[in-house]
Amino acid sequence: MKKILLVDDSDLVAEVIGEALRDGGFEVVRARDGYEAIEQCYRVIPDLVIMDIDMPLLKGYQASRLLKSRRGVKDIPIIMHTGNSEDKDRFWSYNSGACAFVVKDYGNIGPLVDKVNSFIDYEPLDTALIVEDAKSINREFIAESLSNILDKELYHSTIINQLNDAARSISSLSGTVLRVLELLDLACERDIAAVILKIGREAVPYVFPQATVNKAMADDFLSVAFEDFYKQFQLSSVKPAEPQFFNLEERADWNKLRLDKVRLCSYHAAPIFGSAGECVGTIHLGHVKNNYFAESILENIGAFVRDAGVIIHNAMLFNQLSSMERDIRHIFSKFVPQEIINDLIARRTHTSMLAGEKRELAIVFSDIRSFTTLSENNPPEVVVSFLNRYLETMCDIITDHGGMVDKFIGDAILAVFGAPKSWPDNARRAVQTAMAMSRALAVFDTT
Repeated sequence: MKKILLVDDSDLVAEVIGEALRDGGFEVVRARDGYEAIEQCYRVIPDLVIMDIDMPLLKGYQASRLLKSRRGVKDIPIIMHTGNSEDKDRFWSYNSGACAFVVKDYGNIGPLVDKVNSFIDYEPLDTALIVEDAKSINREFIAESLSNILDKELYHSTIINQLNDAARSISSLSGTVLRVLELLDLACERDIAAVILKIGREAVPYVFPQATVNKAMADDFLSVAFEDFYKQFQLSSVKPAEPQFFNLEERADWNKLRLDKVRLCSYHAAPIFGSAGECVGTIHLGHVKNNYFAESILENIGAFVRDAGVIIHNAMLFNQLSSMERDIRHIFSKFVPQEIINDLIARRTHTSMLAGEKRELAIVFSDIRSFTTLSENNPPEVVVSFLNRYLETMCDIITDHGGMVDKFIGDAILAVFGAPKSWPDNARRAVQTAMAMSRALAVFDTT
């Protein structure tokens, strides 16, 4: 018979829920607060725990966090069963390790039993581990363990806050990566650190060496780092880019051979995941101490990289958007006024771009007289060179007057004044453009 630990300080609730569980074929064990819940988990080893949140001495969140931090008992499923129904209660329940959240209500007894049946065989339990650890479980040990958990959560919160500050000041990808590598001090010591990002078809490395590392050591470190990077992505088409080094100011010894026996003895690498869970790169750490990256340090690094990955990915997206904007400006600047480009880039949705609108426009159409004859009487390269210079000159005149090049039709140009940006004097601008084009053609070099 499967065993359920029911944790609730209310005798009435415990009686009602306990009866429903016993009717469902379960053995029910009772605990009245969080301390007793933890002790009972080690004493009777339940197959599942139903935990209230608001209890004396120790709340359900805290008891759940401690259980989920300990080997053996961390595999016992926990269902939070509470009268608190706000979103924050649901959030903190799942954050503390619960597998389900059920609001206390007479109408929810059936759904609660259904949840129990869903999770009762969720994970096989290592009862031998639990029995072994039960020998050291007492109230003092529980209080000390909770204090350690709170210290660790405070530490991780500090990391998150610092990284969030870095995220708010994203201005460039390299600047963001530099800030992340600087903040690594919160997670661990290191003599060298590197981030390698997959950007397009390139593996782009950013390297932060300390004063203990020279260029030869950094090159060897990068060689190992790239091996791990390619193992992670398994893409031979991604080529390594030139490394960007940080922290080299006033390093006159950077390129010199070291005369001492210092070398990197410890190494750790981890993937960097973006906001959607996709791998965007790798982070690599080196230390001169042997066996430096112990389990506790790796736990800190894991928490750091988890949050830093999202920030780095956001900076990559920001960099990509900035690059696209530069390309758009470069491509369209020959045909569209700067004001129109700014307006198009600033638009947040496609709705405004597709909305129908009736306007009065002014049109300028230009065509080169006898262009066919000119083409027939000159070599192709001469014609192409002439046409490129002609179109560039005319397009500059059109955009300078606020017009937009709508299309090229061979040697002909169709320009629009009044869309997408309208001016009070669209017709005047069109006429002035045509006159300026004629004047420019009069002095145009046709050779």
